[in-house]
Amino acid sequence: MILLAFMIGISSISLSYFRVHKRLIPLALLTLDFIIVISGHLFVTGQIEGIIVPLGGLTIAFAHFVNYKYVGVCGNCGHEGHFVEAEK
Repeated sequence: MILLAFMIGISSISLSYFRVHKRLIPLALLTLDFIIVISGHLFVTGQIEGIIVPLGGLTIAFAHFVNYKYVGVCGNCGHEGHFVEAEK
């Protein structure tokens, strides 16, 4: 399930990266957050796992929020480079 969620997240954020905003921060956040979740499952047990894994999940949601904000900003900014594909 974690791998499937990671693949869906990467495809979602990378589409926005290539088509709209060209910023690596959402992709970097998503990758780091999945590393936190996987590490929490593999290397931590007990109550601390119950803190680390949900924290990783929340930060994954934050990566999607950052991506959403970048898409919104670039969608309204009027940069010609962002809309080359739409004009073709």
